[in-house]
Amino acid sequence: MSEFRHNLITNEWVVVATERAKRPSDFVGSKTPKTIPEYSESCPFCPGNEQHTPPALYRYPAEGDWNIRVVPNKFAALKPTDSLERVQEGRYLKFGGFGYADVIIEAPLHNQTLGTLSEDNVLHVMKAYKARYDSLSADERVDLVTIFRNHGVRAGTSLEHPHSQIIATPLVPLRVRAQLEETQRYSANLGSCVFCDIMKEEKKDGRRLVLETDYFVAFEPYASRSPFETWILPKRHQSVFGAIHLNELKDMAHSVRTILGK
Repeated sequence: MSEFRHNLITNEWVVVATERAKRPSDFVGSKTPKTIPEYSESCPFCPGNEQHTPPALYRYPAEGDWNIRVVPNKFAALKPTDSLERVQEGRYLKFGGFGYADVIIEAPLHNQTLGTLSEDNVLHVMKAYKARYDSLSADERVDLVTIFRNHGVRAGTSLEHPHSQIIATPLVPLRVRAQLEETQRYSANLGSCVFCDIMKEEKKDGRRLVLETDYFVAFEPYASRSPFETWILPKRHQSVFGAIHLNELKDMAHSVRTILGK
């Protein structure tokens, strides 16, 4: 059973999820790189092993052999059936682990990545992101939808098969709230968008520019927190991923594939 617990010191809510320890792993005892096959009989995400995952929430194409499948995370920290009712436990506060957790299986081949897939396949991954983003955002209990992808065991990946994840939560983490507050403060003080201003500065400077397309600008941020950190910002002033246009989605697929393929 999962639950959100309130930290009295930091005012953060953290998820306690013991079920996550039961999830399978391709990396137990693995310390050296290995050749990854196109198919793994033991992989729940490979074609023919669909019975090892929950039924698909989304798939492309709709019939026949699939290129992309989206399924609920079998070992999710969050579940849409859990309660949002807050419960006092001594001095502490908690509530059920409500939320959604999807897995986007990006390709049928076990040894692919977003950088090696065709641009058309990456576009369909982006379309799957948007479809699930729109669906999850429609739930009034959801305050934040997060799309993320880990690569390699050191980043937290437990399965080799190419996949991303989407989680939808009933609250916004402290770090994200702080970022939102800073962008609002910047706008109130200077009358402009901090992301638009950063993008203009990076285009003008050029030293950290990675890629510029019709709809996006990619660059290494001036104050990077880690090596190879890269931002991809839309040229159109828009903060909602669900509002992305098809031409922008195609351009985004091109940008992501190009950068990850370098």
